[in-house]
Amino acid sequence: MIELEHPRLAWLALAPLALWLFARIVRAPDAPSGTVELWRELEATRPSARRRTLANWRFWCASVALVAAAFALAGPLKRGALARPSWRILVDTTPSMFLAVGGAGGPTRLARALELAEPWLAARAAKLDALVWVRWNGATFEERPGERCPAEWLRAPDSVVLSVPFERCAGAGWVWITDVARDARKVAGDARPGDDARESPDVGLFASGGATVPGAIAESAEGLLEWRGDELVARPRTATGVRVDPACPEPLRELADAWASARGLTVGREPAVLALVAVADGTATPVRAARDGWSLAGSARPLALAADERAWLVDGERVLVAASAGRVRVAFETLEEPGGDPAAFAVAWSELFDDARRPEPGVVPLEERRAAGEPVVREPSAPPERDAPIEARWSFELALVAACFALLLFF
Repeated sequence: MIELEHPRLAWLALAPLALWLFARIVRAPDAPSGTVELWRELEATRPSARRRTLANWRFWCASVALVAAAFALAGPLKRGALARPSWRILVDTTPSMFLAVGGAGGPTRLARALELAEPWLAARAAKLDALVWVRWNGATFEERPGERCPAEWLRAPDSVVLSVPFERCAGAGWVWITDVARDARKVAGDARPGDDARESPDVGLFASGGATVPGAIAESAEGLLEWRGDELVARPRTATGVRVDPACPEPLRELADAWASARGLTVGREPAVLALVAVADGTATPVRAARDGWSLAGSARPLALAADERAWLVDGERVLVAASAGRVRVAFETLEEPGGDPAAFAVAWSELFDDARRPEPGVVPLEERRAAGEPVVREPSAPPERDAPIEARWSFELALVAACFALLLFF
């Protein structure tokens, strides 16, 4: 569809009409009065107004230039088809979402929330609306377009996310897939059943609800702490191993062994809560890095960060140690004795192992195990309408035409 960006300026295109009307006015020539025959001869030889207008090419050049300039200022453009309505669906992947909705077996809270949303999702698919699924990974929002929630999001992530910034995902066009009705300002899981939560009226909400789910809530050096609804009971771990790659330099292997012993874990036992892995590919070159009052020197192979990893130790822009949930990768092939403060070196690596350690399977914080109330379904407000995309503009071309015809007036 063709439209004008500034339609009022198009009225300037009527300016040539004033010129044309002026050109139609014929002024009697200055001629001496005399006999009737002389007057009739002068009248017969005078050209008509139409012929004079056609002969005046400058008039037509000026008219075309004015019309082109007027429409160039009005901004003619062509728009494409209207964009499909776009919905953004925030999927809550905190630990509570992977508990059984009934408290003992059965579908998870996440599966039940998606089941409640299914009629609404089917209606959106029938209308060919665009759906974008959104997940908070603890640092950034991940987005996936599609009609259905990504299959890998239906499983508990390796990195535990205990809070979701719902307040950043409020407004028309947003939908929340969660377990409990939450305030749009909810931070760090503080909106629980019984809270006076004032929800954003524009946000769609599909909350599964759910019963209390007893189970392990914390780890300690002695084992697991299990909540049984009315009491806390200690029980042994099921995952007590640490996997250490023999290719890792000896100082790091010794450090991992000491860390595991201090936490009641055993190197070489499966299932493992942490793996220390050495990079095997590439040619090792000399490196040196320092942090927290200590330094390391040796040789290292190239290490490329994976999507779920963060750099922990670098030499300039070169990554030497990378960490992710359940894994620490090191690029070192050989290592000299650590320099600087030995205690700071041991503490820093211990903290790295603690951060990267995969939680014991089934350990869920107490607040996540509490009841989530009854299911809640509230369809969202429609997303704000967006203008159709602009496919073409012709202001420049019309301005060029105006300039060319204006130049002709000087010849």
